[in-house]
Amino acid sequence: MVILGQGKRSRDNSLSFSNGHHDESADSPKNQAAKDDSERSSTVTKFDAVLKFRNYKPLDSELARFTVDLSPALDIADELRDVLEEAKKFQEVEEIDLASLAPKKVDWDLKRDAQKKLDKLERRTQKAIIELIRQRLQAGSNELLLPAMNFSAKAAEESHMSDED
Repeated sequence: MVILGQGKRSRDNSLSFSNGHHDESADSPKNQAAKDDSERSSTVTKFDAVLKFRNYKPLDSELARFTVDLSPALDIADELRDVLEEAKKFQEVEEIDLASLAPKKVDWDLKRDAQKKLDKLERRTQKAIIELIRQRLQAGSNELLLPAMNFSAKAAEESHMSDED
């Protein structure tokens, strides 16, 4: 581990050597050890940093060589067009059943739930019509028998028609 003060002192000494100022105390063993430590630290901490400017455009011409050319964005419109054309070729035209597309009636679940009760009422209605016909037959009015039979037939048809809706 290098002490920051020693590194600075050794740099100052090296500057003084280059300027021609030489200090005798700089050659002392203590300063030699500091020099050796600073040299070791400079070799250990020295690393090659590569500058890469992706978004910054440097003003200096020397730094301009570190700019990274961005690759142009991929134009996928042609590729998409080709894929869509192939998909259209293989797409089968199927006949669509309109009944499956049409929404269900709003009351379809209500009819399902009420169907049991409607069936009971239908049976009671039929029994009541039969009972009325018997009563009229016993009363001896044959003239009213035919309209009563027609009424029961019409009622049965209407109930079947309402079930189909």
